[in-house]
Amino acid sequence: MLPGEVAALVSAICYASSYILLRKGQAETKTDELDNGLFLILLISSTVLFLCFILKIFTNPSASVISGTDWKRAVGFCVLSGLVGTLFGRLALYAAIARIGATRGVIINAMAPIVTLAIAITILREKFNVSDIYGMLCLVVGMILISVERAWFPSRFIGGFFKQGVMVAILATLFQGVGHTFRKVGVDTSITAPLAGTLDTLSALVAYTLLLYMFGRFGSVIRPFLKNPNPYIVTAGFVSAAAVLSFFDACDSIPVSQVSMISSIQPVIVALLSSLLMKNLERLTWVTWMSSILVTLGVVLISV
Repeated sequence: MLPGEVAALVSAICYASSYILLRKGQAETKTDELDNGLFLILLISSTVLFLCFILKIFTNPSASVISGTDWKRAVGFCVLSGLVGTLFGRLALYAAIARIGATRGVIINAMAPIVTLAIAITILREKFNVSDIYGMLCLVVGMILISVERAWFPSRFIGGFFKQGVMVAILATLFQGVGHTFRKVGVDTSITAPLAGTLDTLSALVAYTLLLYMFGRFGSVIRPFLKNPNPYIVTAGFVSAAAVLSFFDACDSIPVSQVSMISSIQPVIVALLSSLLMKNLERLTWVTWMSSILVTLGVVLISV
């Protein structure tokens, strides 16, 4: 097990890298408009996490996987986190990334702590402090900058999906904000990180598969990936699994607030990787950089 702070940093880097790989794969593949690589990534992630869970049992059979009297509560909240945050949150986030790019999609999605904070204060009865106010101000300013960027730099945007992409990214923010709250409650109880991560991603995969079958879209979604799987999206699945596992691993060692604070550097990491690896796809401006910095600062202040 990695130290908590290191695991949280690894999680942030892995999440950011998975978004970059996903964006690259989306650009090279005609992914389904309502999927954008989600099924393949969920399939790979849940498989890897399940194998890690089984491996942990066999390598250390004496270790307790579930302990305490509230394990049912923990399992329930991890499943809810998978359904709300991982399934619907990623479904919206991946669609936003396909429309406005990885950097801008992640910047908007990084505002999920506002939703989490609102739930924590109203339902979990956590205290509201001054740093939360400054943090929300930074997040709001960052959001405003992203919203007006297209008007200031119209030549940097191709296609007419910008407004639609922003709205979808905001929807992802709402889903992941609620999902993070469920995840926070789940990891505060006595279940191991591999089990928590497996429950999260596996519940998302099962629910998504059922939804695709219900709407008659299962074949049309998975057929392109089975015939010609994109290596970038496949790699994104493995990296995403590492991100989820290291996140829960970090939560086993340090408070969730510290994990969230370290994970908040994702927008800056994505912007940096985009500027180095995807200059033609992302078309970043100084507004994008300023927004990513403000959003990162805002999340840090809220997580303090």
